[in-house]
Amino acid sequence: MSIFDPRSTANKLAIRQGLVEKVLTDATAETYGATVMRLWALMDVQLDKINPRSEPVVVTLKSQYGETREVQARYVVGCDGGRSKVRRALVVKYGLSFQGDAHDSVWSAMDVGFKTGFPHIKEDESWRPRSSSRGRHDYSSRRNQRGTLHAALLRADRWGTPSLEDVIAKVKKDTCHGLHTSLAHGDKYSPSETVGNTKVAEYPVVDSSPKGALGMHGRTQLGGQDRPRGNRCCAATDPLDYDLERRGVATRLLEIDAELIQLHADTGKSSDPNDIQRLVDFVRKHLAFQAGTDITYPANSMVDGTCVPHVRSAMAELINTKGLIVGRRLLPATVRRFIDGLVYKVLEAAPCDGRFTIFVCCGDITVPGKVDQLKAFRDVVYRSDGIWARLENLRGAASVLRMVAITTTSHLSVEAATIVHKCLGLPALSALVPTPEEPALFDTSSLYSDDIPCLSPYVDHTTAAENTTAATDILSAQAAVGILLHPLHQKWDIDLESGGVVVVRPDGHVGTMSHGFNGDSWKVVEKYFEEFLVL
Repeated sequence: MSIFDPRSTANKLAIRQGLVEKVLTDATAETYGATVMRLWALMDVQLDKINPRSEPVVVTLKSQYGETREVQARYVVGCDGGRSKVRRALVVKYGLSFQGDAHDSVWSAMDVGFKTGFPHIKEDESWRPRSSSRGRHDYSSRRNQRGTLHAALLRADRWGTPSLEDVIAKVKKDTCHGLHTSLAHGDKYSPSETVGNTKVAEYPVVDSSPKGALGMHGRTQLGGQDRPRGNRCCAATDPLDYDLERRGVATRLLEIDAELIQLHADTGKSSDPNDIQRLVDFVRKHLAFQAGTDITYPANSMVDGTCVPHVRSAMAELINTKGLIVGRRLLPATVRRFIDGLVYKVLEAAPCDGRFTIFVCCGDITVPGKVDQLKAFRDVVYRSDGIWARLENLRGAASVLRMVAITTTSHLSVEAATIVHKCLGLPALSALVPTPEEPALFDTSSLYSDDIPCLSPYVDHTTAAENTTAATDILSAQAAVGILLHPLHQKWDIDLESGGVVVVRPDGHVGTMSHGFNGDSWKVVEKYFEEFLVL
């Protein structure tokens, strides 16, 4: 009953736009020998009738300082659409008309995930854009085995009016031809119709934004990404809460900009050599907020304000982490998918596709009694009066919620494989593996092992080797020297024995959390969803 869409998170580097423009300008000059003149505007375009073979276009440019210059070119490209000065000059001077042919079409866009044994399906030739007499489709690769399919089918009397199902069927047939692939998509697509030159319906943005987790959405994009709202399961106040969150972030960013401008102004008036250091300290102070990792949304219908503040554990004190904070972004970690041993970022389990992700951190599943604990937890989740059953009756719980399990058991554990895959004839963990009589709490592709050690990002590794601890267990001893054996549990400050439940919103921020996974923990989750879901 759980659907997992593997995603990957690429490394990001933030640099100023001016630097990017300089790099592009220099690269253009070095590679093509061209000169980029940003301070010049196009004034006139003429055709060279005397020597039309070599460079037939004569362009008149004018700088912002009033200087005029004529240059010759093979051709001129207008890059600003209908307002292009190139287009305007050709229309006025030569009477040329630019008018596209009208056509009727039906098109759609949908987010899709693939279940296939072919690891590089997005690089396959079959995913290249294609055109035919019936229309066109192309595939926008997003992350890992996930992407957005766009399709446009022409209306024709000989073929009739294609329905949205026809569009999807054609895309699936053309793109998956020759591949042993099952294409799974939800209701994250909507049609748009074009009659003549008039677009009569616009589809919402479904592709994830790089700023998706920063709260910098527009109302339309949030409407497209907030899938429960599209399923009419969310209250009408949700867009308002999103707007208020965005407004607070935007206001703070403007305040930071104002402070930075004032610092620059004061630096120009002073000869103090420490001014540069003040600027560096200011940027360093606000770097986390501007990157989105330090943005904490206040309590509202989708940020649990009743969540009891967590007292840091001894492990959190040892590695100097605050753990997860409700209203703040999910802390990153690297995990290994149990079913195939592939490495993923944990943020891949919570993509911006409109669903809420529920992480159940269950510790070591091979510990005696853990199987029974998971079974009891599953019974609480699937009880007839619970939120899962009510959502299932309303629209389908899997279209709103996604369940992901995190265990500290090694993915190489034979005992764990026995539990998960019913190997060697030993009793199986029905909370993980479905049976005809009992539903599965987790799909096997949604079970991950937190068994990839890493260096602690909270420790100065130049002095970490000198740290000493009285702890005798290997976990604390390694953490004292800056090595995390179970990074997700240690960063999130979740006890390895009792576990915990974490609810992540569609934009990657933590909605609520509870330490331990039992009936009381799930009731905290249900209370959170009852605040804004219309059941």
